[in-house]
Amino acid sequence: MRLLVLIKEVPDPDAPLTFLPDRGLDTTGEGRVLSPLDAVALEGAIRWREAGAIVEVVAITVGPASWSGTLRTALALGADRAFHLLIDPPPEPLTVARCLAAWIRSQEGSQEGATNGLDLVIAGRQSPDGDQGMTGPMLAGLLGWSQATRVISWQLAEANRELEVVREVEDGEERVSLPLPAVVTVDPRLCEPRYASLPAIFKARQKPLATVAAETLGIDLQGKLTVIATTEPPQRPPTVRLASVAELAAYIRAELARP
Repeated sequence: MRLLVLIKEVPDPDAPLTFLPDRGLDTTGEGRVLSPLDAVALEGAIRWREAGAIVEVVAITVGPASWSGTLRTALALGADRAFHLLIDPPPEPLTVARCLAAWIRSQEGSQEGATNGLDLVIAGRQSPDGDQGMTGPMLAGLLGWSQATRVISWQLAEANRELEVVREVEDGEERVSLPLPAVVTVDPRLCEPRYASLPAIFKARQKPLATVAAETLGIDLQGKLTVIATTEPPQRPPTVRLASVAELAAYIRAELARP
């Protein structure tokens, strides 16, 4: 059994963000990292392999050539091999899902959705740049596979033919059983990602990383979304410190009296 982990390179969430009027968040320049939630998905897959539940963890990304370093990071963290579907600029979620679905179907041994032992695709529930959370569900829809989102725990069942998951919902938690193959997006509560050791970083340079031009997948790569405008959120008013309840009451009355 093999797991495919979706990887995306994103701006460092801890670095200052720059917004461009014509295309939103600036995705160029320094401070690029592996999406934190994809790191959670990768860690979950690696733990399964270490427990002997699966035989291989494959990382894949859809994006420009500059993202190869993030795939090497995934290899250093424990992925066995990686694939890079090359397309520039980074595409919207539907195009990413189409590329991934076409690549999965193209693999040798593809039969009724189960691709050469690839039974499970996992990813973070969303990336911090677009914050849309659509790629996983779209991919499941294109493949006709089972899906679950916001997964916080999981285990294989029925001789690895089913996946039992607990997912976070608005009013608590939900337990779901999915027939494989399936697509799963994970919540940060699933596990804590590890750090890559120095020897693992050097070994990652020798692990296989194959590149595939997205144009060779035979799909429509034209995006459907157009960014009309992007603006930064308005500045918050300064904090007001009040010394007593009477001052608070007076302040509230004054605010309510404003037109």
